[in-house]
Order: sequence, then C-alpha cells, then structure tokens
Amino acid sequence: MAHIEETDPEIISEILDRYRSDPDARAYFLGRADEVPVDPSDDRRHCHQCRNLIAGGLCLAAQRREIKASLYPMDDLPRRCDGYLSKPDDPDQRTGRERWSGLS
Repeated sequence: MAHIEETDPEIISEILDRYRSDPDARAYFLGRADEVPVDPSDDRRHCHQCRNLIAGGLCLAAQRREIKASLYPMDDLPRRCDGYLSKPDDPDQRTGRERWSGLS
C-alpha cells in the first residue's frame, strides 16, 4: 500500500478483506505486487516466491510443522523464513535455513 501511497484505513481494510477471502483477488494483488521495485540489498523473500506455497495460499512447510507459522500466510511483506525453498528460476538455490542461519 505504501508504494501506491494508499493511506485510507477503510480502503486498506477492504483490500485486505478481499485478499484474505477471494482467491482471484489474491492472485490479482500478488501479480501487482511483482510490479513494485525491489531494493537489491534486501535479502527477504515473499511467500509467493517459495516452492512451499501452493495454489490457494497453503504453506506446506507450516502444514508439515517444519516451521511455526500460519498455514495460510499473508504475503504482504517480504520476510526471512526457515521453511523457504527457492523456485527453480531463482539463481540463489539456498534454503531458508542456509540463507538465514540465525533464525532458528
């Protein structure tokens, strides 16, 4: 929301409600999130960049209890996660535990 300079709490709440409840809206918003410029020094990753996040927003690492996290994580902010698995097109193929060894 900061990138588009949206500050109205009602609009933000409505967007987040649609994101949480409507899979088509979630796909749209995640697609738009890819358009936001990323700081190259930021090593965090969005959940949609992880092989453990499958269709419908389910985190397989959380389902397998490999990490303590929501089964359906919010993907609004990049994060560092022990359960992160790079997708095949990511040049950095290290796991989350390898990338961010100080997390666990």
